[in-house]
Amino acid sequence: MSLRNKRHLAYIPETVLLYPYLTGIENLDFFSKIAGFDYQKDELSALLKRTGLQETAHHKPLGGYSKGMRQK
Repeated sequence: MSLRNKRHLAYIPETVLLYPYLTGIENLDFFSKIAGFDYQKDELSALLKRTGLQETAHHKPLGGYSKGMRQK
């Protein structure tokens, strides 16, 4: 596998450990920066939309998400 492809490879466990007091956008921003990406907020929102997560949930703390929503 090329290095270019490996940048887009990730392990996601069944139980997703995210920060419950951060919003979906904030969690995605935090973890994408750790992975070396620097997305703008509108790009993060577009990524969340692509997963099927309702737009109203993008700015809500993850503590209120269902398990399925957290996995998206």
